[in-house]
Amino acid sequence: MKKLLKKFNLQTAILLKTMLLLLLVTILSCNSTKYVNEGEYLLNSYEVLLDNPKQVNIDELDLFIKQKPNKKIVNYPFYLNVFYNSIDPVKEAKREEKRKKEEDAMNHKRELKGKAPREKFYVTRWIRHIGEAPVIFDKSMTLATDKEFSKYLINRGFYFFNISDTATFKDKKVNVKYIIETGKPYVIESVTYDLKNRDITNIIQSKTSDLPLKAGLFFDTDSMQSQRMKMTDILKDKGYFLFQKEYFVYEADTTLGDKKVAITIKMQQQLKKDEKGNIIKVEHEKFDIGEIKMFTDFDPKIAIFDSSAYYSNLTANDFNNITFYHKSQRKLFHPSVLVRGLKIYEDSTFNLNHTKTSRQYLSSLGVFKTVNLNFIPSEEVNAKGNKVLNCKIQLTPTVPQSYKLELEGSISGGWRTEASVNYEHRNLFKSATSLNLTLSTALERINSIPVEDNRIFNNEKYGAELSITIPKFLSPFRLTSFNQKYLPKTNLAAKIDYQRRYDYTRTVINANYGYFWKSSTYVTHNIKLADLYATKIPQLDTSYLAYLVETNNFDRFFDHFILGSAYTYLYTNKRQTRRINFNFFKFDIEWAGNLLYASHQLAKAEKTKGSEIFASIINPYAEILQKDPEYASSTLDEIKSQLVTTLDQDNSAYTIFGLDYKQYIKSNVDFHQTFFMQGKMSWAYRVAAGAIIPYGNSQTAPVIKQFYVGGANSIRAWAPREIGPGSREAVFDANGDIIFYESYGDIFIEANAEYRFNIWWMFDGAIFADAGNVWMLDNQNIQQDAEVSENDKRMYFNVNRFYKEFALNTGFGLRMDMDFLIVRFDIGVPLFDPRIEQSNWVWGQGKAYFKRPQLTFGIGLPF
Repeated sequence: MKKLLKKFNLQTAILLKTMLLLLLVTILSCNSTKYVNEGEYLLNSYEVLLDNPKQVNIDELDLFIKQKPNKKIVNYPFYLNVFYNSIDPVKEAKREEKRKKEEDAMNHKRELKGKAPREKFYVTRWIRHIGEAPVIFDKSMTLATDKEFSKYLINRGFYFFNISDTATFKDKKVNVKYIIETGKPYVIESVTYDLKNRDITNIIQSKTSDLPLKAGLFFDTDSMQSQRMKMTDILKDKGYFLFQKEYFVYEADTTLGDKKVAITIKMQQQLKKDEKGNIIKVEHEKFDIGEIKMFTDFDPKIAIFDSSAYYSNLTANDFNNITFYHKSQRKLFHPSVLVRGLKIYEDSTFNLNHTKTSRQYLSSLGVFKTVNLNFIPSEEVNAKGNKVLNCKIQLTPTVPQSYKLELEGSISGGWRTEASVNYEHRNLFKSATSLNLTLSTALERINSIPVEDNRIFNNEKYGAELSITIPKFLSPFRLTSFNQKYLPKTNLAAKIDYQRRYDYTRTVINANYGYFWKSSTYVTHNIKLADLYATKIPQLDTSYLAYLVETNNFDRFFDHFILGSAYTYLYTNKRQTRRINFNFFKFDIEWAGNLLYASHQLAKAEKTKGSEIFASIINPYAEILQKDPEYASSTLDEIKSQLVTTLDQDNSAYTIFGLDYKQYIKSNVDFHQTFFMQGKMSWAYRVAAGAIIPYGNSQTAPVIKQFYVGGANSIRAWAPREIGPGSREAVFDANGDIIFYESYGDIFIEANAEYRFNIWWMFDGAIFADAGNVWMLDNQNIQQDAEVSENDKRMYFNVNRFYKEFALNTGFGLRMDMDFLIVRFDIGVPLFDPRIEQSNWVWGQGKAYFKRPQLTFGIGLPF
């Protein structure tokens, strides 16, 4: 197996170099105008020049360009040169004539057999299909663009503009420039309302500060349309269910001079049919909610095609003045769960915002595929003199149980894979309570490390996590307004991880309790009131134990206890079904040990000396360390004493369950943006950073809370936890191979960038670069200690040096986008490795293990 993996790594490196060489030769040898006919010109570029870019959005103008050049990757027409121009179109046309005859004959036989026609696969046809034909300059498209610009400027209030275009021809290519002089726009002088209805006038005038049309702004058509829509929504919140934006009309007086406009907003009466069918004008009607019917397992297909049979088989039950309908003997949900977040009540005035909130609540339960709220006006008039509006709520349940498989891995100097299976039940106890059970494993084989007991893997990790999400705020306090506004959920979770590595064995138990809610469409909050960790490390490899002692990191691996809280703020305006630019921002803050520390101080408890804490834990580790040749001649008591002295653990601390609990504050931020460009191209970048600071009861941060980099979603030329901390040199064994110790840090900084593009059909590509590292926090002035080696000092964050210690890689990715799933393969090539002595540039080194590329695979995009 080891020989096979080494052979694979070598072949991967050779293949990668060969592909890059072939690609470079192809790029240099291709001519983009190779198949452009005489008298035609290839559209090479376009540019929009504005005399006043502050008043007009140039990105919006770009949407109206009717003819754009061929797609480019890093300013190179890749699809035109590499694919389309690699095949002679004349010869290909002759080949297609012959192919057509063969395909017609083949499909005729298939038709006789009742089979569907199909197309044969030919390499040249496939290449031409991927390729992009040259975009030939068309003057009519330029004139059409000028017309679109004119419409846009008029809508924005610019009526005295000048648009011109120029085309520069050279070497069968043309560069187009659109020159726009906007002139002075019309500006709103005043906005008045002449609505002829006292109630509606009072409603609108009370909201004028929230409306877009105001004096001093541009006379903008888009703003006037927005004004009509917002005024309509305001009236619908006050019961005017049938009101439409078209009832509002504008009158604009442009005779004021100096490009000023006085706007008058008027309102037309409602159109309605009388008893004889004649259309008449009446005053706008207000509606109150009448009877409410809720169908909890609505089947739209059956209801449409056989409605009488469908409704006759339903069972009805009343709850909180709502009639619930469900299939006989099939009550899927408790009514109390469904009405908890409703803001629609019988006899209440119709309110559009309350309708949206109710729909949002029912959708947020996660148990319905579709949620429809249908309102049916009636001619009935209630005691308040308002018309009655009956409501039908149609809920189509989703599949209550589901399974999901996730997989990711990497190949470099061995191989690594992670897999997880998730089971979800979305409607536990018929209360929309969600239960999630996840079983996960991570298996790793590192070639340079021997495997004991004929095992296949050096490292194994197994985990199980159970979480329950309850669709309400479980709290001793009544927070009625908060619950109705934000629809919070309560989450309880428990997790256990067992990890057996070649250098240590560890078990981690975690349990937490908290809430999460959305304060807006884009913002989610998650707070963990109690987050408990208990860590047990029963075994450490002798060499790794010695390494931890030498680097003063041994206490980070001690058995320890954590009780803390955490808060996460998440903002994203990403839309799954739309290709629009989006931002992602995540902020985490976590604090631990404060409650325990305050309790001990209030109780005036005595601290335990550091030497006593370590003496109670160190026995098994001392026995392990005695097996190391360096300590073989020492007795167990001598090793224990030496460890305590070496680690300088004279500081006392409060303990719980015989362990010192950790006290720290941890925070990190993660921000990334994605910009969509012409065609299916996009540009994405990410920056992330974080720090953990121990204090009070702790001098060091626990390793399970520290940061690491590397892997399929991080710095992709290295395995997880391979890089860092800082620029400390790699550790080698007697054979000259790197000894892989997991690297963690108190501080981390990372940056990633990707240029994404479509290759063909469902296959996308990406060119990426990653950079980052982790560092230890020097809160004990270790960098000033003359007895500490310079190599060890480089593990710690130093403001004068950290930017020189980033690991850097580049690479290429292949992605299969199947709409519901993205399978990703990335090849990361190391460029700069901070572990290398002297020159850190990888390709200047002679040792192959620094140069080897890493192949990673995963599900979904890395960011």
